[in-house]
Amino acid sequence: MKEAQGIGDSTLMVIQLIFENTRLPERAFDPSKSILKLAKKYSAARLENACEMALKTLRSPRYKHLDPILASGEDILYAKDRDAAHQAETASTTGFIRGASYYGGYDND
Repeated sequence: MKEAQGIGDSTLMVIQLIFENTRLPERAFDPSKSILKLAKKYSAARLENACEMALKTLRSPRYKHLDPILASGEDILYAKDRDAAHQAETASTTGFIRGASYYGGYDND
């Protein structure tokens, strides 16, 4: 669990769901280890993105769901789209802000 927590919240959630949906905790160790090995094969950031993506559509994502996402690069596209949407949202709420120097400095005499 600590290793999953170090990767990210979505990865931790996937591992927790595996343990919750398994009758015997011992049977959840191998599937969890398989998922955590994906971080070594691809990267921790990519695994986190894949887990986040899978959690949006699946109740309990497993290795068989996450590996194809990572192999095809869908997680990279998902991350780019998410970041672009976040930047667009941030830009529309902050607007264009000009400092005092633009309007003639701090002296208003």
